[in-house]
Amino acid sequence: MSVTITTLANNVKQPRGGYLPVKLFKETHYESENELFPDENGSKSLIGTTVDNMTRVLSGAKPEKVFEPASFGMMAIKDLNFDLIDEVTGLDDDSILAAYQLSFYEQIYRSGYKPTMDFELELPDEHTVENIREMINRSLLYFKQQSKVTKVGETLSIKCNVGNIHGDYDYLTEDSLIDMKVLNKKITNKHTLQIILYWIIGMKSKKKRFNNVKYLKFYNPRLNVEYQFDLDELTSDILKPILDEVLMAQ
Repeated sequence: MSVTITTLANNVKQPRGGYLPVKLFKETHYESENELFPDENGSKSLIGTTVDNMTRVLSGAKPEKVFEPASFGMMAIKDLNFDLIDEVTGLDDDSILAAYQLSFYEQIYRSGYKPTMDFELELPDEHTVENIREMINRSLLYFKQQSKVTKVGETLSIKCNVGNIHGDYDYLTEDSLIDMKVLNKKITNKHTLQIILYWIIGMKSKKKRFNNVKYLKFYNPRLNVEYQFDLDELTSDILKPILDEVLMAQ
């Protein structure tokens, strides 16, 4: 059996407050140059994926790697719009619209969803495009204030009792593991369990760069807020139940 880290974190029954309570994360709000428009016509999940993927590309990641899941989605439904990848070159409207369409193909790959023959994707309107652009700018500024990004979107996996647990984390810097969540509200204990599972599996995979991780962080460009957990505060009372009840039970 194989299960993703996200699926595991979403489905496991947690104790009251969660295995890694949200209240343990320090909350930092950043000032925004521009406010977001209140109305959007696009899918929230596709907007979030677009912001994340374009932040990666504009931070120097190779577009072919960032949009690889989208390419797999195209192949799954035999709709080979690979030219869209070449259209993502900056923060202009055409780049954002191309990245949004690529997010849809990525969703097909990750979820297994296959649109009907008459399906037509609704593209973001002017206000939604402006919101995406603003959130990308917020994200780029946020990462400029962090330690150097060393890895983006790396796959982690570990074998447990009955199978394999795997997943791709978002960003690894010289001292932090950072997950981007484009949400309208605060993170939940499902999110906090997810990120500590990434860290545990990274450590168990013996990837040396994880030895330098001091903080687990979430960044939400929609609210322009960071949530940070200092790993010096990770006690055996927190860690042992995760190892025994979440990982080893699998």
